[in-house]
Amino acid sequence: MDKQEALKIIISCAKLYQQNLENTNLLIVSLKTRKVNFLEAKFLRGNYLHLAGVVTNNGISAQLFYQKCLNNKLSLKDFEFKGDGTTPLKLSVLPNLMNIHKSLNMIGDFNGSKPKLYADKLTGNIMACIGLTKSGAYYAPCTTLKEDIRPLINNQERVIAVFLKNMKEQVYTSLTYIAKGFNNIEVEKIPVDILNKIDIDNIKSSFKITFVKSNNEENETKEQIASDSETDKDN
Repeated sequence: MDKQEALKIIISCAKLYQQNLENTNLLIVSLKTRKVNFLEAKFLRGNYLHLAGVVTNNGISAQLFYQKCLNNKLSLKDFEFKGDGTTPLKLSVLPNLMNIHKSLNMIGDFNGSKPKLYADKLTGNIMACIGLTKSGAYYAPCTTLKEDIRPLINNQERVIAVFLKNMKEQVYTSLTYIAKGFNNIEVEKIPVDILNKIDIDNIKSSFKITFVKSNNEENETKEQIASDSETDKDN
């Protein structure tokens, strides 16, 4: 991969990042040995540079780099490949990772197997993954990897659901991923910490999902076909 090809990928993926992930939170719900866990990630404008895996020139900040991409103003002189040879690998999977909210199915603690990689968590699949670092109450994306996630993590957990919202919103109303076999959701089995973060009565999704409520309440079925008008930040 030469820099001209890299430039095209970086610019096109920045626009996908803006459309799908910029200023959003993801609620990643996972399962291990019948225990349900979760974490929240935030995707800011300045995070994109870390995912692209290049080094900027002339003191260009992460924010300015991203804005140049969106304005089609990024030039070959604005960036360099990293010296460790990872940039072409990262860019080859970056287009798919701009839909990470729809495709991640595993998550775990980074096991330190790559000395130059700094991340607390990795999430993704057998083809690629992103690194996450703890930033206050949220995790922030810090890198991309063109690798099977499984050898890189400890405490591997299956991702069973991913919810998405704009950072300004209080609760999650968009379901972007649901694991096979989890379409019927028993509300009483959802941990309170998670239940307080989602609005089950107004969930938008392209999946057929059923929230089974206790106290003999009628099952509430949410079956919608995703469209640009129905799903915020969807592709």
